[in-house]
Amino acid sequence: MIERGGLTLAVALVLAGLAPGAAGAVGAAAAEGAAGAEAEKPAEKTVFQIDGGRITLNKKERSIRIGGYFCCEEGPLEYLICLKGGKEYESVFAADCDARQLNVALLALGYSAGGDVGRLGDARLPRGDAVTISIEWEADGKTHSRPGSDFMYNVYTKKSMRRTPWIYTGSRFEMDPMTERREYLAQMDGVIAATYRDPAAIFNSPLNTGVDDVFYNVHTKIVPGRGTKGVLVIKPTTQPKADELDDGAKLAPEGGGENPPKAPEKDVKKGESVEEAKKLAKMWFIALMGGKVADVLAVSDVPFSWDRKKVIEDKADLEAMYEEVVAKKGARDVKPTKVEVAAGSRAFLEKGMPKDRVVVHLFVEDERVAVCIRPGKELKVVGFSD
Repeated sequence: MIERGGLTLAVALVLAGLAPGAAGAVGAAAAEGAAGAEAEKPAEKTVFQIDGGRITLNKKERSIRIGGYFCCEEGPLEYLICLKGGKEYESVFAADCDARQLNVALLALGYSAGGDVGRLGDARLPRGDAVTISIEWEADGKTHSRPGSDFMYNVYTKKSMRRTPWIYTGSRFEMDPMTERREYLAQMDGVIAATYRDPAAIFNSPLNTGVDDVFYNVHTKIVPGRGTKGVLVIKPTTQPKADELDDGAKLAPEGGGENPPKAPEKDVKKGESVEEAKKLAKMWFIALMGGKVADVLAVSDVPFSWDRKKVIEDKADLEAMYEEVVAKKGARDVKPTKVEVAAGSRAFLEKGMPKDRVVVHLFVEDERVAVCIRPGKELKVVGFSD
């Protein structure tokens, strides 16, 4: 989490109501003597912009506004808000901002983060200041606004997610093994507000459904079309009461379940079984972790979406990328503890991954890797995201 002491001088001055050059103006006013002291005090500025104008802060309201777009029209969800180019395939809305700058804005407005989500689906109630998250958009010549939870359909209660405050947990910094630098997880993973509690997310749901990823789908009757532009609005609110945190968690099968629609027994393309896709994804992951570049390359094809950062078009470039990963991480004996196909036969990653692909989730301890499989006469791995 970014500490208060980490705020830049520029941000501190802006939020104190001093625009660039204001310090000189203050000195000049003092030199004018009594006449200047009696002059009428100008109105204090309350609205500021940071992150190149992408984040608007209202100091008086302690509110934040960020532009973006609706990014998912159907399927299971784990996030309400992601970053543009982040986990758009399982989020309602993609915000066009830098997650680090959003965290700076929250701290500058006086919000306090709990920072105690230790793992995916952490059973502990998240701590931190409470906020409301809503989304505004234009349709039929009118401005519409709804709480973010309205866009998420609980497949067990058969209605929208219970309206709830979101808890500012703050994300955290971790060492990136690829760059060997400490990175802000929310920026790395491209996530802002999670329904399935996530240490990387800046906000987490306090509802009892936050312990699993099986509860929510896109509310197709409410969410506007993919690509519809909107504005994310964050405002302060009070903490939820204990009796306001139940959203039907006990309705799910014991030990969890799958988000309807369940993954079909056969893929829509050429009849490849779900088990074959799972087997391929697992083999690809174990081979990559073991440093077996030739084996990994044999089951991969281009174009290949590399962790949402780039699309590799040439097989030689893909081989070079695999070799770079092995050189940096070394060969390790790592096996996934759980393998499952994303719900829906047309699950896909929006950023750089074509539609009608099968996405297989591999779980290693508290981490998850999404492997994209291209159906056909021969299954091929054509992308991944973690």
